[in-house]
Amino acid sequence: LLSSVDMMEEFSLRQRAVKALGHLGNERALDTLLRFVGEDGHALQEESAEAIGHLHDSAQKDRIFDMLKRMSTAEELSYGLNMAALSGLRHFGGEAAWILIRREASHRSWRIRERIAELLGFADHPENHELLIKILKEEDDYDVLRAAAKSLRRLLGDTLEVNYVLLQSSDADL
Repeated sequence: LLSSVDMMEEFSLRQRAVKALGHLGNERALDTLLRFVGEDGHALQEESAEAIGHLHDSAQKDRIFDMLKRMSTAEELSYGLNMAALSGLRHFGGEAAWILIRREASHRSWRIRERIAELLGFADHPENHELLIKILKEEDDYDVLRAAAKSLRRLLGDTLEVNYVLLQSSDADL
């Protein structure tokens, strides 16, 4: 699998191999993934940024966290790389990672805000509930609202509380 990310001809298979390496969490893949992440414009940079988040138990966890932190907020990087790094932070986990994720909820790009709303549904923290409710009450972008509604339902189920919050939403179609 590790050699396939460099050797396979079909790009989509290389992307899948990088994702699989991340899910496996094998530290032998870390050098390759870090090389892809560190090379600006590398075709597998985004997939590798998300994949390294799975290696939170690595001896290089501080380096991984610092890279994900930098990439998740760097204005000069593409939104795709910002979003991949945010997803990597979700996999990395821990309170510091979730603080960074929640901090980006008011980003100027609706794509980033949508990704944040999606990610918040993967960790059952009171802070995530509160932020999702705030998003549903204040956000004006439909895609972000839809992602927040889906995440809140993932966390709390199809409850009266969720339906009440959706009634208060800025979009009646949710």
